[in-house]
Amino acid sequence: MACFGLVTADGPKALEALIEAVRGVASDHGIDTIRGPVNPPRSLLGYGIQTSGYGFPLLAGTSVDPPALADSYASLWESGLFSSSDHYVNLLQDFEKTWAYVSQHEPDRSLQVINPDFNDLGDLPAKVADLMNSTLGYRPDYLATSADRLAKEAQQYRAVPGSEKLLGLYMDGDVLAGGVIMQPDWFQVLRGQRVTAFVGDIYMLAPEYQGRHMMNNFPEYSARVLDELGATYYEHSSIWDGSKAIQSTVKNGYASVSREFLVFEQGT
Repeated sequence: MACFGLVTADGPKALEALIEAVRGVASDHGIDTIRGPVNPPRSLLGYGIQTSGYGFPLLAGTSVDPPALADSYASLWESGLFSSSDHYVNLLQDFEKTWAYVSQHEPDRSLQVINPDFNDLGDLPAKVADLMNSTLGYRPDYLATSADRLAKEAQQYRAVPGSEKLLGLYMDGDVLAGGVIMQPDWFQVLRGQRVTAFVGDIYMLAPEYQGRHMMNNFPEYSARVLDELGATYYEHSSIWDGSKAIQSTVKNGYASVSREFLVFEQGT
């Protein structure tokens, strides 16, 4: 599969010509499927074409596109250019409702929460990569990762005081049972501003530890850490709408859908 992204076109015809060029290049290299838009680095530019939520602020880690570009993709979808699409959403966290929800559901305290030491990561990157690849690999938005890639990305967090807490890892002895991975709004970091906006990137829990009682750890941990860091805005990024976590979180009322995105596929 080949991924395309960061496409700018002034209308459906121009967009179609670009997509057809991508298909041609992919086919020449023996690739039978193209998918996009996928905008690397995802930590800055997000995933998918934005289709709603245009009134929400620009936030590193989530796509921000003009409505006209979404209309062009919609036109090509209706014409049958793409064979399939996936729907993703961002969730806006309500801190007050999160605390109210957490107070009603006691989290499971049987695991130890640790934060990485950026000077000595040890084998944590390898354990996180293994867990991400094994537990999240079924998600169509997920890209396989590696210990080396994670170790390099972790060093970016040094730019924000206290940011090691944004990586909360749940340990059962020496076993990595799960983790909460959040990131600051890198646009604020790059501007040298105080960071007030954060992106919820990944909640992951190994299959043998999954269950509602265990999952309650995540909103409790996130709310506490973000409160300590002075966060005023928290948005979960690019969650496949087929995930049960979407339905549960919105139903419980401590988060609401803020933006929607589409990712398209086509054979070459």
